[in-house]
Amino acid sequence: MRGLCSNLSEVEVQLQETKLDLLFLSETGIGQIISLNEFVITGYSNLTSKSDPQDRHGHGICAYIKDGFPCGRGISGEDPNLLYICFRVALTHTTAFIFTLYRPHNSGVTIFKRISEKIDQVLSAYPSANIHVCGDFNVHNVEWLTHSNKTDDEGKFCRDFSIAYDLTQIVHEPTHVPDNDGQYASLLDLFLTICHELCSVSILSPLESSDHSVVSIKIKMKCNKSSDVPLHRTVYRYTMADWDSFCTFISDLPLRSMFKKNVPSIVSDLTEWLIVGTDHFIPSKKFQQKPNSQPRFSPECAAAIAHRNHFFHCFQRNRCMETKATFRTASNHCKKVIKNTRELYAQSIKSKVAEQRLGSHQF
Repeated sequence: MRGLCSNLSEVEVQLQETKLDLLFLSETGIGQIISLNEFVITGYSNLTSKSDPQDRHGHGICAYIKDGFPCGRGISGEDPNLLYICFRVALTHTTAFIFTLYRPHNSGVTIFKRISEKIDQVLSAYPSANIHVCGDFNVHNVEWLTHSNKTDDEGKFCRDFSIAYDLTQIVHEPTHVPDNDGQYASLLDLFLTICHELCSVSILSPLESSDHSVVSIKIKMKCNKSSDVPLHRTVYRYTMADWDSFCTFISDLPLRSMFKKNVPSIVSDLTEWLIVGTDHFIPSKKFQQKPNSQPRFSPECAAAIAHRNHFFHCFQRNRCMETKATFRTASNHCKKVIKNTRELYAQSIKSKVAEQRLGSHQF
C-alpha cells in the first residue's frame, strides 16, 4: 500500500464505510521504532503490526480488528524471522485460523514452507478448523492464476502448497493496478481458503497512493457477538455539580496510607475515589450512540468514494488509457475531498475550543 502513514486517512474512511471485521495491509512501512499510537482508529482495537525482520524499506504488515470481533493473535503459529501474522477467530460453530503474509520479490518459498508446518500444528490441535491464507504473494503461474504472464518457481510451489492443504484460490481479477508505462495488470494478492463455497469476493478501488486493489472477502459464518450494538455515553452536567461536597469528599482521602503503596496501586486508588466522587456529586445522563461514528466522514466523502469506485470498475471492465485516466482523476478528487473534510472538521473543533473561556468546563 506504499506506506500506512501516507494512506491512514483513506484506511480510516474505508473502515468507516465498509465496517470490515478485519483489514489486513501489506507494505505498511512501519518499522520497529514507530509508535503504533499514531494509527489508532475509532471502533477498532490497537493496530496489530509486524515489521520486516530484515528491516527492508517499505515492508511490513498489519491488521485492524473490529471491536468485539472474536479474533486474537496466534503467536504460536508465527515465525519471528518471516513476514506473516497468524490470527485465530473463535466463531459460534467453528474455529478459523488466518495467515496473512507479505512475500517480497525474489525471497523464495521459505515462508510457504514455514506456514505449512504451522498449519500442520494447527490441524493437529483443531482438526476441524477452517484455514485461510491471504496477502501479497508476488507469485506467477500461468496455469493457475488467470492474469499471470509467466510462471516462476514460487508460483509452482504455491500451487502445490494450496493443493496439499485442499485450499482454493478464489481471487480471479487483477489486483496490481499499473501506474507506470511498461507495467501490466496482474494477480498478486491471493486468498486461499478451505471453505470457498462460503466465500464471495469483491475487488475494490486502491487506497489513495497504493498500486494494489483492495480485495474484499465475505465469509458466511456465525459470530458469537456483534459489535454493532448501540454504545452508551455518559455526559456529566458540571454546571449542576455540588463542588463543595466534592471537595470535602476528596479531602477525606487517606493519603498517608495510600502513598505507602506502589505507584500502580496509588493510581488505581485515586482513580476509584475520583470516579465515586464524580458519580455522587455531579449529575449525569446516559445517551445511546452508534459505534464507530466519525463526524468528519461527510456525505461529500461518501459521494467521492462512490464515484472513484465506479470509475475503478469501469477501468477493470475496459482497460484502456481513457478509462485509466478517468479513474485516476476520480481517485485524485477523492483524496482531495477527504483531506479537505478532515481539515474543515479540525478547524471547526479549533474554533469551538477558541470560543470557550480558558479553564471553563466547556473548554
